[in-house]
Amino acid sequence: MLLLNIYLSHLNVTTVGQNARLQDNQLADRSCDIIGEAPWQGTEGVNYDAVEDCWAITTPHDDSIDKRKTCGIGPNLYIWDKGNTIVFWEDFTYMGSSELDIDDIILRGGDYKYTYICDYDNSDYGYDKELGKWFAWATFEMEDSEVEWLRNLLSADTVIMRFEGTDYSKFDYTWTGQDRQAITDIIDLYNLLKAVTPEVREKALRN
Repeated sequence: MLLLNIYLSHLNVTTVGQNARLQDNQLADRSCDIIGEAPWQGTEGVNYDAVEDCWAITTPHDDSIDKRKTCGIGPNLYIWDKGNTIVFWEDFTYMGSSELDIDDIILRGGDYKYTYICDYDNSDYGYDKELGKWFAWATFEMEDSEVEWLRNLLSADTVIMRFEGTDYSKFDYTWTGQDRQAITDIIDLYNLLKAVTPEVREKALRN
């Protein structure tokens, strides 16, 4: 379980509609203490940029993709502007034995199907000599409605991630339990950080 799962069970965060909220306003103050107790600083996946005064939060699962030499999905968060701005990014990575100039990414889970259209400014591909693999990647800034896509997909027993190339080549990858856990951890963290005030976010990150 990702260290960034900042003890959500202790915060009693509940879901109302599609958004997370704190059950009691007083928990906002308590959340600052609990977030601050989580072992964030100095751990893998949390990076502070002193020049830009911002934080990038990834998962160890995503950070290890080169070691695993597999396809994968990498959710991550960026927080800046004194905790006022929090953005959910999604990275998609293809890694295989065949060249693939990525064009579209299609996610299918049960009755849910979502398509991400890649472009020259958010994707690339090539061959990594050290890994001995062809790779392709694409990254997207997720709106709240698109974060909901991930929640919907997680409800399915199986999620297939299809990489389609500009030459119509295809490669299918099925989410693993580790993929699902990484996505769940970042969604939970995103919900919590959005449920508290910017001051709470900044204080927790700086502790």
